[in-house]
Amino acid sequence: MKLRTKILLPLSIISICAVMALGGISYFFAKNEVISIYREQIEGTIVSLEEEINVTEQVQNVVLSDLRNRNLSVTKALAQLISLRLAQMTPPAQYSAAELQALADQLDVSEIHVADQNGILYWSNVEDFYGFNFNSTEQAREFLKLL
Repeated sequence: MKLRTKILLPLSIISICAVMALGGISYFFAKNEVISIYREQIEGTIVSLEEEINVTEQVQNVVLSDLRNRNLSVTKALAQLISLRLAQMTPPAQYSAAELQALADQLDVSEIHVADQNGILYWSNVEDFYGFNFNSTEQAREFLKLL
């Protein structure tokens, strides 16, 4: 074997091994760096989503609170209107479904029902509900607590 071959063969093998080792090390570090970058991006996205969810929940709570307050205000206004009309009439006034529908339209509500303390509906903008007794069904009985 020539001297040239004796020197080139080991150097070639060492060079190939060095290139493979460097390639493997580069692959290992690049892979870890890519995984780290993806992890940071995903964690950032999760934090952003959590913040958006929190803000959305806060907005939802404000809207629901305003809606409850509006509904309470409408209910109080309606009760005041009805009590004023009842106080002005002798004998006590009767509301027609059409009158209550006009009132519901003014207050921007879908239905108006007026019941006594026992849960019997006296007036409604839906004529089929006149005389309905909340004690008559299990489902309706739950509303008596609210009334």
